[in-house]
Amino acid sequence: MPTDFTTLTVGLPVYNDPEGLRRSVPTVAAQTWNGPVRLLIVDDGSTDETPAVVEELASAYHGIEVVTNDRNRGRPYTRNRILDLAGDGWLAWLDADDLWHPRKLELQFAALEHAGIGLDDDVLCTTPFRWCWIDTHQERLRVPTVEGDQVHSVMTGDLYPYLWTMLGPARAFRDAGGFDARLPRRQDYEFLLRFTAGGGRVISTPERQPLCTYVKSDTGRSPRDVARANRVIGSKHRETYRRYGRRFERECRRNRHRLVARFYDNNGQHRLAGLYRARARASEPIEWLVRRRLASRLVALLRAMRGYDRSRGTGTSAATRTTSRDAATAVLRAARDALESRDWQGAADVLGPFEATADDTAPVEVWYLLDDALRRIEEEDAALAATQRGSSRHPNDVELRSRLVELHSLCEHYGEAVSAWSELEADDEQLRPELFNLVARAYRMLEEHHGALEIAARGAQFHPGHRGIRDELYKARATLTDWEKAIVAPPVPVGPVTRDAPAGSVSDLGFLGGGTGPLIGTLPSGAERAPTVHLTLNGRAIATTSGSAISDGFWEFALNCRQALEFLGDGDVVSLECDGRPVTIEGYGSRLVVLTGYPTRSHELLRHVAKGHVFTKVGRLRKGYTAVRKREILTFFEDLSGLLQENTQHTCYPFYGNLLGAIREHDFVAHDVGGFDMGYVSPHTEPNAVRAEFIDLCRFLLSRGYYLRLTPWCAMIRPKARGRVFLDLNYGWFTPAGQLQLSFGWRYDPVTDAERFFAPREVPMAGHLVPVPGNAEEVLHQLYGPNWVVPEQGFDHTVDVQRNVDYLLTSDELDALQTEAPSQVRIDSVLGPDGEVVERR
Repeated sequence: MPTDFTTLTVGLPVYNDPEGLRRSVPTVAAQTWNGPVRLLIVDDGSTDETPAVVEELASAYHGIEVVTNDRNRGRPYTRNRILDLAGDGWLAWLDADDLWHPRKLELQFAALEHAGIGLDDDVLCTTPFRWCWIDTHQERLRVPTVEGDQVHSVMTGDLYPYLWTMLGPARAFRDAGGFDARLPRRQDYEFLLRFTAGGGRVISTPERQPLCTYVKSDTGRSPRDVARANRVIGSKHRETYRRYGRRFERECRRNRHRLVARFYDNNGQHRLAGLYRARARASEPIEWLVRRRLASRLVALLRAMRGYDRSRGTGTSAATRTTSRDAATAVLRAARDALESRDWQGAADVLGPFEATADDTAPVEVWYLLDDALRRIEEEDAALAATQRGSSRHPNDVELRSRLVELHSLCEHYGEAVSAWSELEADDEQLRPELFNLVARAYRMLEEHHGALEIAARGAQFHPGHRGIRDELYKARATLTDWEKAIVAPPVPVGPVTRDAPAGSVSDLGFLGGGTGPLIGTLPSGAERAPTVHLTLNGRAIATTSGSAISDGFWEFALNCRQALEFLGDGDVVSLECDGRPVTIEGYGSRLVVLTGYPTRSHELLRHVAKGHVFTKVGRLRKGYTAVRKREILTFFEDLSGLLQENTQHTCYPFYGNLLGAIREHDFVAHDVGGFDMGYVSPHTEPNAVRAEFIDLCRFLLSRGYYLRLTPWCAMIRPKARGRVFLDLNYGWFTPAGQLQLSFGWRYDPVTDAERFFAPREVPMAGHLVPVPGNAEEVLHQLYGPNWVVPEQGFDHTVDVQRNVDYLLTSDELDALQTEAPSQVRIDSVLGPDGEVVERR
């Protein structure tokens, strides 16, 4: 590390924001940069509990220096006071309520070093960042534009002025003139405009990874302060704006008016918002207004036409019009009508009471329609029970018996599905494709892969275009393929020849060689930052990971893309790259060629990846997170957390991978797709009391109608039997010796500071504020080790896991819960006599 990268002050102004401090200060303490950090908190005359929280944080974290203004003097004064006290070293900024990624300083100093920037240069380093609106649960990623004319980029909003992203010489901030005392708002924008116009330059960290999170709320801000600041900025920098022409100057002025209008709107002052929007329009070209009005009228016309279309065809249902005296006929008509109108619940409500009392003379179609309706509302268990009753009344009906096989597989009764299939007497061409798909899946889940291959091949013969059958066919092929023989070194160079020296080597092919674990390699690197490794298929990246530091200056990396094997076929080329250089594979060179004896589906895999699918840490290909899915999961988490807080007084936190995402990414970890890990920490210390408390909590959830899938350490909670959104509820405890232990397990030395653990703290996660342990970084170190700050796609969560089985549920305790609510509880695994995990099917 260069000698002038040894002194850093972080300036944090605060006024009446104790919760914001609790969020922000820990992210400074968690930085991976190995130089000393002096956190300078200037309290601008706070009148609430902020001084007490500052004192609390200063006693909990090292390197905090506190200065207090004699009264509230405003942001410019407070920021200038930080400049006066910052000294001659490096200066970074953070506002109360905003957050830093743990590697923010590390990567910024690496970028400055790479660019050869020192304390004598008028250069600042910024980063990509994330906006989180906590009032509307929205988020956006922003990447600053540092190429080209930076003055123009500042004025157009492409080079963001936010100080909490900036790191640079304290002298550079002072030499630019500090912050204008006349500006109650937008001091950072005016400063950066003045800094770049005066010859200063801004660089950025090279990756798109957001290293800061801006916690926004557009309500409560003073539009008058913004309007006053805009007038000062417009007057002070008029000549700078005019440098780009009068039209550009007018557009900047209009944008300033629109900004004020937005704040008035957010505060509910719509009349004043309209006034500023009118000011923004006052200088707009007449032609533009005409075009906009015509477009508005066209949109209104299209909406009216669409509304007319929607209104057609409405009327009373067939159930209310029917006058048939035949009850069965009436029920069938009502059910068909409901199904045609996509009222699945209505069809189930009509058919359910009738089916329960139907005799052997009732039409078999009753059970067909009820099955269809119950599957649509994700009530497969109820559909299975009804179809079993129907099959007993119509034992020779092939359709009902086929549906019985399907439902056993859907309900994960794989042994029963295979047994019912073996008793089904029908020609293959008479059976629906879904039946072949689900039976092949049942064989696969029973690990009878030859049976799965046979069923899938039979189904593909009659239904060659069915995606589910084809997927099962390739899953079975991939499992039965001898991958050690199917991957070979190319006899001649494949693709462009590179003369670059190898970036590293693969020492264990893992899944790619037919194993169950990740592909593992090492990279000899002296770089400050963790290198990024890409696994490529036919020249296109399908997965990415980062290296984790190990001894002797090497980085180790791991990638798990096990499900990719289902798509590989003859002629596919697999390789690894790091920073544009090849990673060699011991015994094969820099590339592998696949020879399986069947056609490739690589184009399908690449299409999935292009659409946002990702490989999970266990190698499964899954749909990546969308904003909608994140919102659904976090809403369920908040609802369930609130329910438990109200009824059991437990505070629930994100646990494991989701705690990692909340602290490191302020978001979900991209490759950790699936259930949301949550948990609580018991106030008890003895094993019997901790287990009894978790059992009572499970009973409470069952009484509220939730469905549980249980393991000795966790309850998977769904609001529906097989809903797509679910939470994994884990639990923790402090032992009598004061060590934190967690139900799923941990790897490294336990946390011992219970007081810090329970200290109040929240962080934004995908636009929501979630509670986290006060010492969350130490908890993550206990779970993942010192490299938790580096994303590692192939992390194997089962290696070296420590568990205290005395605190985990016994098989008798699990069975008792299932006996109490057999329709709501399923047991996935139990502990064997030696503490090993035994799966249940």
